[in-house]
Amino acid sequence: MERILRFIFNFRDAKLTVDDDYVDRLSRRHSLFLLVVFALLVIGKQYVGDPIHCWSPAEFTDVHKRYADSICWVSSTYRLDPSETALPQYPNSKNRVSYYQWVPLILLFQAVLMSLPNGIWRILYKRSGINVAAILDAAIAGQRTSYADIREKTVRYMVGQIERYLGVWRTKASFKTRSRCCSLHTSAVFCCTTSARSAGNYLAGSYLLVKILYILNAIGQIFLLDFFLQAPFHYHGFKLLVNMIITSRETDPVYFDHSELFPRVAACYFDIRKKGGQLHRHVVQCVLPINLFNEKLFLFLWAWFVFIAIITVINFIYWSILLLYWPTQSEYVFKQLYPVGSSTSTQKSHVRRFSDSYLRRDGLLVVRLISKNTGSVVAAEVLEGLWDLFSDNDGGNSTPEGLSRELSVRSDLKKSKASAHKSTATLKENLLREAVENLDDV
Repeated sequence: MERILRFIFNFRDAKLTVDDDYVDRLSRRHSLFLLVVFALLVIGKQYVGDPIHCWSPAEFTDVHKRYADSICWVSSTYRLDPSETALPQYPNSKNRVSYYQWVPLILLFQAVLMSLPNGIWRILYKRSGINVAAILDAAIAGQRTSYADIREKTVRYMVGQIERYLGVWRTKASFKTRSRCCSLHTSAVFCCTTSARSAGNYLAGSYLLVKILYILNAIGQIFLLDFFLQAPFHYHGFKLLVNMIITSRETDPVYFDHSELFPRVAACYFDIRKKGGQLHRHVVQCVLPINLFNEKLFLFLWAWFVFIAIITVINFIYWSILLLYWPTQSEYVFKQLYPVGSSTSTQKSHVRRFSDSYLRRDGLLVVRLISKNTGSVVAAEVLEGLWDLFSDNDGGNSTPEGLSRELSVRSDLKKSKASAHKSTATLKENLLREAVENLDDV
């Protein structure tokens, strides 16, 4: 109970995690918010208002009328044919309407589905050893602060996290294979796209995969409504939108009174058992005021999912060009480095080596995400910090082979330091033994 109360009172302090771009947040944050709000509105309409009213026979008492309303709400109703003047004696299964009781659960289920791609993205980047959300949170905090020392510390933190991730997998990579593949960028449109940690493409490949999941999710939500509404709503959504724009009650009263997917008036069939085993069937006509709201709600969701699908496809093409079309990468890095004070004598070939062998696609993805969420200034400062680490290796050490040699030299230095430390400890032990022997002689 204490944990529940702590969660409730601290909920206002909870922050929204940022580990993607704005288009992704349209799906996993804004769509989720809309669906949850709509679900709460429908729940309020169902349980606070009167979602159904039935025209009962004259012999029904108030208790019978309330029972008829309740049984017709929890059971299925049936659409009425506008051309028929009398209520059908037996229901037609093709005209059955049974979704409106479950609309809140449908909306909540869709809300859960909208957050799945982001959950998969977080699992993928955390498995790689880098916390993209922590880096972007630090970037946002550094952008908002007015203290230079805090901004400098956040930049150092981001540079350290990116360097730690790139350094771990850089040491495990096959530099010759990767250099041979990526050296083709001067004549080829696309570079190697193997989604592997050691190749520096794991995060980039995972992010593009999540983009595809967002597209499939948005399109699947439209067809999921077909299943729930038991009708081809992906087509009727457009038809419904046109009808609402060009028709009115005066021009087409049948449409407003007898909507195909969201009937305002429906027939209800139920049986009453009496003493002696007698079974009486009743057919009543019911009005469903809630379907006026459901129609507008699902029409908005149809238009929203279509918009999300279109903009996500465009966003996927945009990120594919950024991450797969390699010649633009070194140009982007070159343009970002100079405005923040990088040396003007830096050659494009050196920057290209920095992009190819040091940053690679994963590093550039993180830098671009920083740029998308905080602006180009913070991204340029992070690039400058990474550039300084890269430039500390002079000449040949800037190449992949040089980096390998530097790592081996550092390993040899560690071994020599350990050996010297061991020799020093042995010498101290011998001197102490001699001192003890001298004391014994005295």
